[in-house]
Amino acid sequence: GICTFNLSSLVSKSLYKNKRVLIKINFMPSISNFYEFMENRNKLLPERTIEQLLESLLNYKLTAVILKKSKFIIVDVSDPKFLEKTIPLENVTDVYDHHGGFEEYWDERIGEHCHIEFIGACATLVYREWKKAGLQDKMSRNTAKLLVAAILDNTLNLTSGNTTDEDRFAFSELCVRNDIDEEWCSAYF
Repeated sequence: GICTFNLSSLVSKSLYKNKRVLIKINFMPSISNFYEFMENRNKLLPERTIEQLLESLLNYKLTAVILKKSKFIIVDVSDPKFLEKTIPLENVTDVYDHHGGFEEYWDERIGEHCHIEFIGACATLVYREWKKAGLQDKMSRNTAKLLVAAILDNTLNLTSGNTTDEDRFAFSELCVRNDIDEEWCSAYF
C-alpha cells in the first residue's frame, strides 16, 4: 500500500530527545488531507488509521521491514539528504513541495510525480490535486479547515511575499465551499 502519512514533514518539524519525538502541529494538514484524498481516489491504503500511524512513529514501532515495503508520498519537504535518513528514497512515488531546490533530483527519479514549485503554501498544491481529480466536493469540512489553516500559516495570513494568486484563490474557494468564515480564520491566525 501507499503510506499517506507525512513522515518526512514529521521528522523535519520535530526534535529528537531521549528517543521520543516532540511534534509541531504544522504537518497534520498534509497527513489528514492526503489520507482523505487517496480514499476518495479509491486507492488502497494500509489498514491503519492516521492515529495508529502517528502512535507507531512516536513509539518507534515502525520497523525497517515496513519502511522497505511502503511507498511514500512526500509533502512539504524534498531534500533527499534529509529524507534518506528516514525512508528509502527508491520508495518515494510522489513529492509535493513549495520549497525549491531539488526539482532536478526528483524529476529524474519520479518524473511527472514531482510537484515542486514556488508557491506560498504546499496545501495549495494539495488542493490543486483535489481539483484536478474533480473531488473537491467530497472533501470533508475538517480537511478543508486543515488546508485553510496550512495556507494561512505558510503565507502569514496571505501577507507574505511568497503568496501567489493561486494561494489566494485556493484559500477563498475552500472558505466559501466549506462555510469557513473570517472569524474562524482570525481565531486560527
